[in-house]
Amino acid sequence: MSHSQLEATYRQQRTNLNMAQDHVQMQDELIYQAHCTMIVQHCYGIKQSQWLHAKEKKTTDRSQIEGGARHLTADEVIESLENQKRDREQEAAQKEKQKEE
Repeated sequence: MSHSQLEATYRQQRTNLNMAQDHVQMQDELIYQAHCTMIVQHCYGIKQSQWLHAKEKKTTDRSQIEGGARHLTADEVIESLENQKRDREQEAAQKEKQKEE
């Protein structure tokens, strides 16, 4: 082989090596991006699992109506429920006040 042929072969191999290095670098970047995406998806999956299995807070009103059968629109019943609600609010205010002290 002559000197010029060796130089041509060297240049072609050098070009191929540079292209291969660029290809490997692009693959590494794609793999890095895929890993980042998987991490974000994993975090979101954990959060969804927490939301799914979280206990629901029940906010039902469990007011007691004294006595036997009564009509729910009767004045005594309405007054009794309002008194119970007022008492609960006062108790909550007292608890808040005690927490502050």
